[in-house]
Amino acid sequence: MGIWIWKEKEYTSFPEYKIVSKSDDKSSYIDPKYKNETKFDFQLKKDSPVIKVVE
Repeated sequence: MGIWIWKEKEYTSFPEYKIVSKSDDKSSYIDPKYKNETKFDFQLKKDSPVIKVVE
């Protein structure tokens, strides 16, 4: 879960934040699917949705 702040108001919904701020139209808030973040292995799994974003 994330929290976004726009003009001193908190939003817990990224789509709602994008609407009120009129920005970040092309941004995504997604789970990158790291191999093992608890062991600090931040390599991406093969099915990571981030791979499509950065290509």
